[in-house]
Amino acid sequence: SVYGGADTACQAAATYFGRQMPSVERQLVDGRPFILGERFSAADLLLSSCITWATTYKVPVAEAVVDYNARMTAREAYSQASIRNRSPVTPDGRS
Repeated sequence: SVYGGADTACQAAATYFGRQMPSVERQLVDGRPFILGERFSAADLLLSSCITWATTYKVPVAEAVVDYNARMTAREAYSQASIRNRSPVTPDGRS
């Protein structure tokens, strides 16, 4: 896990995440394309990162949240950012 062998930390993170998801689900139930409405924002970046973490570690999320995250991670910019995130970056900012 992301917290190594710290089972208590892992469980606490998953529990906290699970308590927050009903708010996310309520926001997405109206079919909006992004968490705050019609425009992509930093909130989508952060939320998608959290959802990706959760699904990677098998934390259950609602189907509407899975669908939303699929839309966010299908964006070309997400793909490019993921590649850069995994690539070592030199002090001058180049990969």
